[in-house]
Formats: sequence, structure tokens, C-alpha cells
Amino acid sequence: MSDYDTKIPTELGLHHPQQLALLTALENLPAEQREAVRLRYFIGLPSKEIAKKLGKTEGTTRVLISRALRQLQTMLAE
Repeated sequence: MSDYDTKIPTELGLHHPQQLALLTALENLPAEQREAVRLRYFIGLPSKEIAKKLGKTEGTTRVLISRALRQLQTMLAE
């Protein structure tokens, strides 16, 4: 479990409604997609390193991230 998963929103510097909505949407993603997004956008790892950590191919990792972003977009538009 990462700090991202255990800290409350204000400890992460999240105070605005949009930030809290994003955190909630991230929590609703499937675990594998959430982890791929966390590694890419919160940690800043390239696809190749994310793939290695997840035990997936680089292509699969890019698909996971792409699907996660589409889901986040849908969730946040509601």
C-alpha cells in the first residue's frame, strides 16, 4: 500500500472540490488501472518501468492507462 492509498485528502494537499472528486474517481478505478495511473502521473515513471513493475508488456500498460483516463473522464463528467 502506498502513501497515496493511506493518507487523508488534506494530507495530500487536496482541499478543492475538483481535487477531492479526482481522488474519489481514482479510488473507483480497478486496482491495476489505479496503480498504473499512480505510477505514471503521481510518481512519473515511463511506460517501460510501469510495465516492469506491473509484470505487463509496455503495450498493455499503455492500454491500462488509456482506459483509466477514459473512465476518469466519464466519472468526472457526471
